[in-house]
Amino acid sequence: MMKKIISVLLIVTIAVFAIPASFTAAESYRYIGDVDGDDTVSILDATLIQKQLASLHSFTKLQKNLGDVDNSQTTDIIDATLIQKRLASLVEGFYKERIQSWKSEIYGIESINSENTYLLNTQYSFSISATQRPIPDDFQVLVDQKVILEKGEETSFTCTFTETGVHHIRAYCYGAWGNIDSCLLTIIVTDPDTAAKPSVDKIVYDSSTGLINVTASGGTAPYQYCYTIRQVPPPPPEHGPEFTDASFVFKMDTDGSYYLYCDFCDDPDVHVPTYHLSKDLYYQLEVQALDQKGALSQVKSIYIQK
Repeated sequence: MMKKIISVLLIVTIAVFAIPASFTAAESYRYIGDVDGDDTVSILDATLIQKQLASLHSFTKLQKNLGDVDNSQTTDIIDATLIQKRLASLVEGFYKERIQSWKSEIYGIESINSENTYLLNTQYSFSISATQRPIPDDFQVLVDQKVILEKGEETSFTCTFTETGVHHIRAYCYGAWGNIDSCLLTIIVTDPDTAAKPSVDKIVYDSSTGLINVTASGGTAPYQYCYTIRQVPPPPPEHGPEFTDASFVFKMDTDGSYYLYCDFCDDPDVHVPTYHLSKDLYYQLEVQALDQKGALSQVKSIYIQK
């Protein structure tokens, strides 16, 4: 009879202390022990840990980190017991500690290849440079929209390109807190056996319409073209605008100056976003051609004015 009374008192005690604490977690914070994500630590969290240990529930990386209240590098029955003891005021308030949900960020995709172009049928190594997290992020890599690195903690991969031309490598970082960041690397794959290279023969710019027309020859047609517009002289870095146009984007050069850039496209006729150019200033328009075998022409440039 006495054992039953003690059991009832213990249940009542836990229920009383399971009432949410007076603090409220900020949107960017989660509390140690809060594995169910309701911004408070309660008997529900201890129960969820027990279900996970019984294979009745599967924890995410974030839940495993938050459930490890004793910092033993694992979530186990001891953690569930500690939560129950805290709710019964038998241990001090570990669950008032909090972990900030930093934003996952990728700095870039790096390669051991120092050249601007890559050779056909040659294997290259790449690595993802990203912010380090206390909870490991998951990474995924796509080459031309095809997944070559499945979602996981691996940050390095290799790739062999079997087709010449422009290729796009996209890396995604899936943060433990649910946020996603990505970056894009554009590369050009060339055929080393290609003898003839294309050349840009003529660039015609119509200042009244802002239309560029380009002609090229040599190499293996058809061609793709990239367009670069630089102010002469370049403006100071702090004056660089930030926007994306339909065809052109702003990029920063090594000297800190900004320029307009249009990636390789099939269109020899491209409109310059003249509304972003300053009146009465001179700009250098650079064009480069890429043929079907990945051979690049020399850069041809003219000076234009709005």
